[in-house]
Amino acid sequence: MQINNTLFFKTCRSSLFFVATIGTLTMAKTTWASDYSLGIEVGSHGVALGISGQSAISNNVQWRLSGGGISLSSASLDDSESEIDNVSYDEDFEFETDHFRAGYEWYPASSGWASNLFVSGGVAYLDENFSAKSDTTAQQLIGSITTTPGDGRQIEIDVDRSTILPYASLGWGNRLANGRGFSFRAEVGITQAVQDYDITVKSVGSTSISQADLDAEKRNIEEELEDSNSFISAGVSYVF
Repeated sequence: MQINNTLFFKTCRSSLFFVATIGTLTMAKTTWASDYSLGIEVGSHGVALGISGQSAISNNVQWRLSGGGISLSSASLDDSESEIDNVSYDEDFEFETDHFRAGYEWYPASSGWASNLFVSGGVAYLDENFSAKSDTTAQQLIGSITTTPGDGRQIEIDVDRSTILPYASLGWGNRLANGRGFSFRAEVGITQAVQDYDITVKSVGSTSISQADLDAEKRNIEEELEDSNSFISAGVSYVF
């Protein structure tokens, strides 16, 4: 799924749940080392708050929690458009994602530039919703038919998924052993979906589209979203 043009990030609802976990972690200070970091990052799943702490396992291992999201709509954007399976959607545009991740980060090297490289793994919770109507001002291929401006053919889609999924990633930065102060971190990873998207495609224009073509477009959307199993993020943290 690709979202084009200016993006406006709203307050992330899932961050409230994330902040609630900080109290639990604070009470557990006797288990972990005292060093920890707080930060903010921007990535594939929106804006997120993150907290890291030194693990009792090893000085080379840290735990990390992060949570956040993104909310976009045609009401908040002057020019919003999304494209799935080469079909553009620009009417009644709504896109929301909330996510929460918990995992461990292992820094294999103890010195030199490579000491900031880490391998991470854990579990994530992802709640996604996208709904919109297709652009009637452009030529579109929907199923087996080609729509043209003014022919009255339009579809509306609704895509939902709430799932817990494992993840693995590779990143750089935010090593607590480097001492107090600001720290940059970047991360790229993959997830393994354990639940399929719930997708609805229906004809809403003045000229109807056959159920066979709607079903074909639904399959095309499913195939494209199956490939969206990677993520990337970057941000700044402060180590206390």
